[in-house]
Order: sequence, then C-alpha cells, then structure tokens
Amino acid sequence: MARWGAWLVHHGLMAHDGKTLQIQGHQGRALGKEGTVDVTVTIRDNQPENVTISGQAVILFHAEWAITF
Repeated sequence: MARWGAWLVHHGLMAHDGKTLQIQGHQGRALGKEGTVDVTVTIRDNQPENVTISGQAVILFHAEWAITF
C-alpha cells in the first residue's frame, strides 16, 4: 500500500494539496478479517518524500523460522 501511495503521487494520478496525500485502504474483506490502512504521503517538489502507514490490522497467522547451517 505504501508503494501504491508514492506511485500515485509520482505519476500525478491523484489530486493532492502539494504537501500531503492521504488515502485509506481496506484489506482482508474476502477472508472475513477486515482491516483499515491509512497511508500518508509527504510531498516535496511534487514528488513523494516520505510514506507513513498506520491503521488497524488482524493477524492471520504467526510463524517462526529456523535457519540451520
């Protein structure tokens, strides 16, 4: 989602005020585990400078990885 917000700014595909773009996305509906993602893109010289992601999410699974050499 973060790349998507920066991509929208970079390619001029979504209106913004020249300083920030704020968008909200929804994830997990099809799995019955809905979450909301808030993306804020800080803009400088009409290009994305920083992306902040926040929101509420649902953990679908937890895993531990072991790598042995």
